[in-house]
Amino acid sequence: EDLEDGSEDHNEMMVAVEGVCSANRAARLGALASLSTHLRLRCDDDEVQKYASTLANALFNCMRRGKCDERCRAATAAALMAWVLEDADTIFDKTRRYAERILTTEIKKGEDYSDFVIGIAVIYFIESPDPYDVLALCRLLLSSAEHQKSGAHREACLSAWTFLFSTVPPADLGGSAFVEAALEKMHACLFD
Repeated sequence: EDLEDGSEDHNEMMVAVEGVCSANRAARLGALASLSTHLRLRCDDDEVQKYASTLANALFNCMRRGKCDERCRAATAAALMAWVLEDADTIFDKTRRYAERILTTEIKKGEDYSDFVIGIAVIYFIESPDPYDVLALCRLLLSSAEHQKSGAHREACLSAWTFLFSTVPPADLGGSAFVEAALEKMHACLFD
């Protein structure tokens, strides 16, 4: 009966949202994993919309205060949520706020932020209203790949770069200098 009226899915979503809002780090990590699974497998737009505001704030608290693994899981969940919602401007705006800090400062600690990079790229792909925002992230990704020794992180940055860069209309590139410089950096990274 629960499956027929959707209340089991509703309860699962509610439990995940409560877990993401928890003060307990282990509970948040588990809730982020189950939330991502739920969003991937059996997500209902109305259900996500119902929790969108609370969940967006909780996810970005995880990104702001959490450690690497929590930030990566939160970025993945935020990307999946943006994919489901028709309007994810809030997610995009908040993501933009944390992306630069994490990809320039936090990666210096040597942790693997590759899942974070992929989540951010998906959010930008879905919600970025302006090609200049995408190009700003592309520059940030190249810089992050250039200064990070982790192979997984560099690979994620380059993959995200090519994915996002291919969405920018040629007229918005501002000439070939940026493209040539970016391809030169990518070429150097590919041989490392």
